[in-house]
Order: sequence, then structure tokens, then C-alpha cells
Amino acid sequence: MSSPTRVRCRVCGKHQSEVGPISWRGKCGKCGPRLAEQANDDMHYHQGPVFEHWRRRMAASVGALLVDDVLEED
Repeated sequence: MSSPTRVRCRVCGKHQSEVGPISWRGKCGKCGPRLAEQANDDMHYHQGPVFEHWRRRMAASVGALLVDDVLEED
């Protein structure tokens, strides 16, 4: 669903006249699906920034810290 107030993509910065409608989250029709596929790949292969964010948030949900984070503090 497109947003009537957004005119530029937050990812590539192109104007809606170049790329078409911009979503409510501010992504064009090319950037939105590309980022979703990239996030799916990160989760599937257990690597990448989306997976690391998910991993930290899952640990935090039960009050834990990742060993990686504890070792980085030293």
C-alpha cells in the first residue's frame, strides 16, 4: 500500500516519479522486496546483520547476553 505523503525512497533516494509508489515504510517497489529477500537469506543461512539483530533480541527476551557480546567488552 502506498503512502500519499512520501515522495522519496528511504533506501535509494529516488523520487516517486522515477520508481513509482512509495510504501508506508518509505521503500520503493525495487528496494522493499530486495531488502525482504536479503533478510530472509540472513535468517535462513544464520549470518548477516538481520540474523545477528534477531539473535541478540531473542537472548535479551529471556534476560541473557550473548557470549560474543561479553567477550567484546573486555
